[in-house]
Amino acid sequence: MEKSSRADKQKDVIDAKLSIDINNDRAEAKVKEADGNRRSVILQAQGTKESTILVAQGTKESTILVADGNSYKSKIEGDGVAAAYNAQKEAIGQQNVAIIKLIQEIAAGKIQIVPQVLVGGGDGSASGNLFNAWLSQMISQNAPKNEENR
Repeated sequence: MEKSSRADKQKDVIDAKLSIDINNDRAEAKVKEADGNRRSVILQAQGTKESTILVAQGTKESTILVADGNSYKSKIEGDGVAAAYNAQKEAIGQQNVAIIKLIQEIAAGKIQIVPQVLVGGGDGSASGNLFNAWLSQMISQNAPKNEENR
């Protein structure tokens, strides 16, 4: 009887062992899948890092090239202006070049040679002169604003 009972249970034992093997295989498959996902995330992060570094290096090199170009342009323009002043100095003299430059600055309105406000005495009243000075100052301060609005 014991032998027949054992024989009857043999199927259950095999099913249990088979179930354990199946569950172990499933667990191992999940571990391998998780490891694959982890590796995928790591590779994506490394790719993003390398891409960001390359973009930053490109931006840096571009900025350096633009700055070098601007510096070279400024140097060439400065050398040209200096050569022109030296040629003028050789042709008409240093003092005449200075006079021409001064007249150009006056014409451009950068140098003021006549006062904008002139307060003169009339009847000798000090309060009248102060009022005239204040009024002239107010008018001169508002004059550029009115000209800009035109």
